[in-house]
Order: sequence, then C-alpha cells, then structure tokens
Amino acid sequence: NTANTRSEWCNNATIKTDYEIVELVPNTEKTNYVSFPGNQFCGDGYCRDTMLVNGTFPGPPIRGNWGDWFEITVINKLGNCNGTAIHWHGVRQLHTVWEDGVPGVTQCPIAPGQSQTYRWRATQYGTSWYHSHFSLQYSDGVAGPIIIDGPTSKNYNIDNGPLVLADWYHDDSFSLYYQEVMATPSARFINTAPSVLINGQGNFTDKASTYRTNINPSQHNDNVTVYKYRIINMSTLTQFSFWIDGHDFWVVATDFVPIAPIKRQFLNVANGQRYDILIEAKTKEHLEENHPNFWIKMQIPTSMAFSNSFEVDRRPGTQNLKEVFAGDHGGRETESIEQTQPYLWDFGSSHTDSQHPNGSYVSFMIDWGNATLGLAADGISPDTWNPRFVPTVLDTVDKWTVFAIAVNWTAEPNNRVTLGLPVATRAHPIHLHGHDFVILAQSSDPFIYGHSYELDLVNPTRRDVVIVPANGFVIIAFKTDNPGTWLMHCHIAWHSSAGLVLQWVERPSEIPGLMD
Repeated sequence: NTANTRSEWCNNATIKTDYEIVELVPNTEKTNYVSFPGNQFCGDGYCRDTMLVNGTFPGPPIRGNWGDWFEITVINKLGNCNGTAIHWHGVRQLHTVWEDGVPGVTQCPIAPGQSQTYRWRATQYGTSWYHSHFSLQYSDGVAGPIIIDGPTSKNYNIDNGPLVLADWYHDDSFSLYYQEVMATPSARFINTAPSVLINGQGNFTDKASTYRTNINPSQHNDNVTVYKYRIINMSTLTQFSFWIDGHDFWVVATDFVPIAPIKRQFLNVANGQRYDILIEAKTKEHLEENHPNFWIKMQIPTSMAFSNSFEVDRRPGTQNLKEVFAGDHGGRETESIEQTQPYLWDFGSSHTDSQHPNGSYVSFMIDWGNATLGLAADGISPDTWNPRFVPTVLDTVDKWTVFAIAVNWTAEPNNRVTLGLPVATRAHPIHLHGHDFVILAQSSDPFIYGHSYELDLVNPTRRDVVIVPANGFVIIAFKTDNPGTWLMHCHIAWHSSAGLVLQWVERPSEIPGLMD
C-alpha cells in the first residue's frame, strides 16, 4: 500500500474485497493495546469543567490496521460519581456484541474507580470514533477518533489524519438536557451551541469556525501532492456544512464504507457521520501570493432541517454517485430483499400499525443494573421481559430486515416530557449498532401507511448513520448476520437520552454460545 497503490492491501486483499465476509478480512495476527486512565477545557477560549479521555478533547486517537485486534482498558477516573462505558461507533462487533459498550443493553456501567478491558477485531476499515454511551457524557467530552488503515479507492501521498467537527457548550450537558426536552412547550428551546470546534480548537465569538493547516504546495504540475483527511462529526446536536477555501476534494469513504471517488466542493456532515476525503495541493504556479495555507471551514446551516446533500454508493470502482431523490447510478443487484411491508419505527405517533412487531412505538427504557445482553445470555426469552423494554426479536438467519423510519410527529402541548415540535422540524441522524445498512428510500414527504414504495435495490447507498429528513422518512435494510442485542437511535444526544431509541434482539438462541 504505497502512494501509487492505495487500492491494494496485504494478504491479497484490495479495495474490492468484501469486508463483510470475515474469512476475507486480512489476518494480521496483531493485537493493539491501549489504556484510558474532571478536567477543565478551554478549546474555544472559554474554560469549563468537562469529562475528558486522558485530559484532552478530542481524546487520543486509536489506530491500527484492517484485521487487527484491539484490546483497550478503560479506567473510570471521573470525579462526579458517574458510571461510564465506551461505545466503538460503527465497529461491527461481529460475534462480540458484549464489547459494544452500551450500559443497560450490553453491559452494566463501569463503576467509579473500576476498569473494563474491551477486546474487538477491526473487520472494517476507514474512520470512526469512540464515545461514552452513558447518558450525555460524550457531550461533555468523552470522545475521540478511531482510524483503521486499509485500502483507498484513489491514490494519495500523505494521510493528515482526522478533522474532528464538534459543537461545544459552555454549560453542563445534563442541565441543558432539561431545557431541551423537559421544559413546558412555551419554555422549550433548541440548544444551539455557542461555538463550534475543529480538532478541539475554535472561537466562541464566531460560529463559522475556521482551522488553519499547512497544505504544502506542489512544486510542479507533474508532481502533485495529495493529502488525505478524515472528517468526523462528534456533535451533540449540530449538523455542519464543511469546505476548504480554494479547493475541491474527492470523497473516497462514507462512514466505514469505501466508495468510488466523487469530486465535491463541500459536505453536509450529520452527527456521527464520517467522510474520508483527498485534497490535491495547489501548485505554486496557481497560488497568487505563493502562500501555502488555506482555511478549513465549517458552519452551522441556517436550518438543520435538511437531508444530506448526497448519499453515495457502497462499492468502489464500479459505481458512481447517487444524488438523493434522483438519478440512475447503476451498479450490481443487491441480494434479494423481499419487498414486504417493513417494520415501522414512527417517532411519537399514536398510530398503531399491524406490521410493527409491537403494535406501536414505545420509548425504550434502560435498566442500568440489569443489562439486556445478560438476560439473553441467560436464555431468558424476550417475551417474558418487562414490557417497557419493548425488544423486537429478529430470529431469522442471514435474511434482510427492512425498517421504515418516519417522523410523522404530532405535538402534545400539555405533555411536559414529550419531545414536541423540535422533533418534527429537524432532520434526525439515525445510527445503527452491529451493522451497516442499505438505504432503500429517502424522502422529505410524510410517510404514508400502507403505501407501496419503490425501493432502490440496485447497489443502494450503504452506511451506518443516515439522515431522516424533517417530516419525512427513510427505508433501510440490513441482514441478520450478527447475533446480539443492538440499538438503533437518533444521534442527537438530547433525543437518544429522551428515549428516541429502538432495541432488538437478533438470533437470541445463539447469544449464549458466543459468550461461552
């Protein structure tokens, strides 16, 4: 894997290797060991108490190669009596569901002064992040980048690492939560952050955050230097528009999915999403003043009610960009996905649909002291669990499961705890644990119950975080190929903490055997 052969990797693996077939993942026989032991942080010039990993935000990067095992010890040294747990965002956790890091679902929280060692294998490659999945801790700083080196669909010279985008608050996130979702409708407001950060740096007087980096000019047109950057949005609430002054760039990966290179001038990046991009440095002949520095910028859109400006296809080399809502993008047929009525996850509607496995949507309740995975591992049938847990049981093997996710929200003005109008009037970034998924349909129009939608079954877009447009819907599908207890949730931290979370138990009879 050199500057001229970025599509190649070790053990005969290449950019076209299907990383979902675990036997094809390079066997590096290598294990990476990492140790994580209230801090103040002043990233935008305003100092506040935070919860940080090893005293920094973002936390230290975790880096290794495709096929490596990672053994990571998390020591809870928080001084506020909080438990904690670390989720490895987007990591498939194939046959290691107990390492997913979700308190109440896959583990109990790590108690203050205690530690836990996570061990998982990187069966995918690309860019992601780790963060606390205990309540709102990641909003107060418990987060950092993950880089899994592997092939890339376009050649480059230098990997400049992550560019972490984040909104940043000056008040404790736990207190802000109540202003966002628990106040009366007349007092409720959307907590727009006072500033934004790139790689932990910003200026709270200017929401158009800028970050200066050295992109050295190429000396000659026949010797162009190409840089790789890894964009990660670690925000609590905010989706960002991202661009680089004076430069187009090539997008080569979305989330943990390699794609055919596509040229763009800017990106809209939702919470939890990642993009790998390549930037071609300007030649000195093209620089008016021979200045090697350019501003990297992001800005909060005037309205966060947008869908992504685009989604992209899964396989590199043979597919092109698919514009949302338009275009024939070609590619291969996806394995048979039955066009049956999908499971329905409807945000807050009182509508009861017979196709929903539980009749209607109920917010999932977390039991911090009795992790769902423990119940499954003990062989206790989900049918006998507390009905407020509302697990969906997916007991088919290697079959496609289709979910329709709709934002047909009706406000309840007299209910103090309803999420209310902000849910309907903004887009929602939905993240899936244990899988990535294909996007079969995406629309800003309201979801119509019983309507037969035309699904995109020709190599549809694949990723692990998707935008549900404001007042609209998406239809996604994933294969039941990873036994475990998994979450699907909104990655706006206020919303997931308020219960905008769905859980299912996948192939429950196989879970005890995995944990023996």
